[in-house]
Amino acid sequence: MNGYLIPTIDDVFQFHEKIHCTIDNQLQQEKVAASPQPGAVFFGMTSDEVDDFFRRLDQLAMFDLLSTTEAHLRADFQNRVQKKRKDALSREFRDAAKQRRGKVRLDEDILDSWKKHHPKHKACICEFKAALKLRHWLAHGRHWVPKLGRSYTKWVVRDICDTLAKALPPLP
Repeated sequence: MNGYLIPTIDDVFQFHEKIHCTIDNQLQQEKVAASPQPGAVFFGMTSDEVDDFFRRLDQLAMFDLLSTTEAHLRADFQNRVQKKRKDALSREFRDAAKQRRGKVRLDEDILDSWKKHHPKHKACICEFKAALKLRHWLAHGRHWVPKLGRSYTKWVVRDICDTLAKALPPLP
């Protein structure tokens, strides 16, 4: 690990909820104001534009949740490689680190290894892997129509990330 403190999934979700509530409160105050002020956050926006604003906030929350989970997985990978534990998963991680010269792939090297060595958690690992398509779309500009296989909300993504984080056993 590089010394950075990675926030928990719950911390990330609560952070985004506070932002959402704060901005929503601002919107409500502007709606009840006797006359809208030109400097107001939502001044001149249509209801569709306001909806889009909140949709984008939710997308930021989903991206943050997915990337935070990825950070936890990569930190765990590094810890297992550096500590040179003797369990099968740690050995496979060391092999992947050597083979890839430190540029390990989240899908194939980390998640597939977890799935192989902890098959009882296959469902939540697969669900997270599917959500990585959303993360990829959010991270790379959203300039195409994603084929996600399902719709995602920030609550669904939070549950996927939280379930995965709780399912995988900690470093031995």
